[in-house]
Amino acid sequence: MILQTTVLLYSCVLAAVLCARVEYDWEISNVNIKMDGKHERLAVAVNGRIPMPLARAQLGDTLVLNLRNSLDGEPTGLHSHGILNNGTNYYDGAGMVTECGVAPGAQLAYEIQLSQTGTYWVHGHHNSQYINGLRGPLVVTDPAGEPYDYNEDYVLTFEDWFPHASDVIMDPESMLPEGAAGHKSPLKKAPGEKYPIGVINGASGDSAPELPFAANSTYRLRLLNIGSTS
Repeated sequence: MILQTTVLLYSCVLAAVLCARVEYDWEISNVNIKMDGKHERLAVAVNGRIPMPLARAQLGDTLVLNLRNSLDGEPTGLHSHGILNNGTNYYDGAGMVTECGVAPGAQLAYEIQLSQTGTYWVHGHHNSQYINGLRGPLVVTDPAGEPYDYNEDYVLTFEDWFPHASDVIMDPESMLPEGAAGHKSPLKKAPGEKYPIGVINGASGDSAPELPFAANSTYRLRLLNIGSTS
């Protein structure tokens, strides 16, 4: 009995040492951005960035996303895509499903116990905020070691990007064909324009930076499709 108690106590102490509370302070706000270098449009950013900063944690950690809503008159929230949230469904972030949303000017700390490893993503789940840029990668590693040996890993997010905000794109009138009953679509493309454009790690696919690879090295590529329509 004494031995069993000692083993249990040791396990608890070891878990406390290995597991951490990993916190990110994220302010969600609107920004004007010209992703394609031509069309400036309103977007939703985290700490002024699109996509949101990479979040990293380890198996057993408690991931804490401290959200502050600085949007103008619109609730928001964060959904950790692929994370089970067993027992913490109230932190799932699905607007009007598991939460009412974080009101403008309000704050909420999402506390997520990580019981899975792998490559996931975090995105807005209110209205269509994630189409407007509220999306980014989440990587959870195993402190006991990964199943593969590699020198470095790269996280690559693939997105689609439109020259207009989602409220214009999803407006039923915007979906009418040009010229129908005299309709002039706000989504009409100029000659030679192609939309949506492909975006890699927040940069247009035509101008995304190259990845440095060294000879005799092994790399892990974490590929995430965080697009809305493709």
